[in-house]
Amino acid sequence: MLRRSLHTAIAVLALWCLATYLAGYWLLPPLLLKAPMPVREEAVRAAIRANLVTPGASWDCAGIKGGEDRPLEAEGVPRQRIVLAGWSMGASVALLALQDLEIEGGPLGGALLECPFADMRAATKDHLRGTLGLFEFLARPAEVLALEQAGWLAHFDYKAVSPVLASEKLRTPVALISGDADREAPVAGVRAIAVHHTDLTVVPGAGHCEASNRLPGGWGGWALVRIHRWGARRDVQNLSSKE
Repeated sequence: MLRRSLHTAIAVLALWCLATYLAGYWLLPPLLLKAPMPVREEAVRAAIRANLVTPGASWDCAGIKGGEDRPLEAEGVPRQRIVLAGWSMGASVALLALQDLEIEGGPLGGALLECPFADMRAATKDHLRGTLGLFEFLARPAEVLALEQAGWLAHFDYKAVSPVLASEKLRTPVALISGDADREAPVAGVRAIAVHHTDLTVVPGAGHCEASNRLPGGWGGWALVRIHRWGARRDVQNLSSKE
């Protein structure tokens, strides 16, 4: 009986190691590098903008293409009047972008960020926990292998992709909002960013990207208070859309 149990344990361990290797090197890297994005038609985008706009406000669009040296100032908007808005992955990317933007030309008017993730390791773990539940811990070696493989394939260091580290020296005023029931980007990671930017609103019971919608006045009300405080609005009432 003892020998059979030992053989079973060895077989299970071997299968787990094989599954870890296959997931880490073949299954997860493509999902990390080509994450599925929601498809939104223009009618849906228009509905989102209509839901966020304040009375009497108007929308202006400026197409900005990465890597083509087209700063927003080229559209006639000074940096102190530029406010970034981002949600989830977009909020995290905004912090990483601000790190580079400040090196190029100084701080922006502000950043309004909802439920950013702390770093790529945390984002991978939290998203897989949504699929695997309590068994996510079994996949952690595969997560590390997948991040290393994704970094090798795309030529980047995943450890350096850290909104927490990027936020440390930012001079752009940053406002954060999150829900304490968010399982995809837990509030602990947002609090780590808030160590350096203390304007943090935590909404009890709110899940992923639900926090601002539960506030009186919604996201627009929360955002306008900050925009006025930063002096970025003045006579302009445009807000970035939640897309």
